[in-house]
Amino acid sequence: MLYWIPIGSAVAGWLAVAIVGKLTYWPKHPISIGPLVIQGAIPKERRNLADVVAKLGSSSGLVDQVEKLDIRNEVSTMLNGRIDIVLAKFVQQTPIAAMVLNDAIKIRIKELVISEVANELPALQRSIATKMTSQFSPASLDWKGIEDTVERRIKEAIRPARWLGAAVGFIVGLLQVALWSLVA
Repeated sequence: MLYWIPIGSAVAGWLAVAIVGKLTYWPKHPISIGPLVIQGAIPKERRNLADVVAKLGSSSGLVDQVEKLDIRNEVSTMLNGRIDIVLAKFVQQTPIAAMVLNDAIKIRIKELVISEVANELPALQRSIATKMTSQFSPASLDWKGIEDTVERRIKEAIRPARWLGAAVGFIVGLLQVALWSLVA
């Protein structure tokens, strides 16, 4: 009979962690049991989360962060490949251009286009960031998708914690058996 105490304690530890994990996102809507109201932590805090997201999305800090991004290398690499393709298509569609567009001229065109785009990149980044913040609305977020993602991540994170709870429960059960054996 004493062997069941550590096993029961392990199950209790596992269940305790599982229930705590479940209560972070369930129930999605408040459930009243007399004066007690139960609702998952994440659904309960949805409004506060929306406020935080709104502050992040509308802050000038976002504009500053987007402007500070150094994407010149990525843009230069992308443009370098695209300009080669465009020039090849242009020569194919306009055969007479092949006589004028030698490798030196193509290189000079690429350098000039990349330089001009690089000069305009900060203004483009500012414009994109400003547009993003002006059109951003927490109401437009897919809260169901966010909650589903959080729920899935919590389940993944809780899985090892459940086993840790079971191990702690088992150890506590062994200690209970040891103490009972000493007393009896």
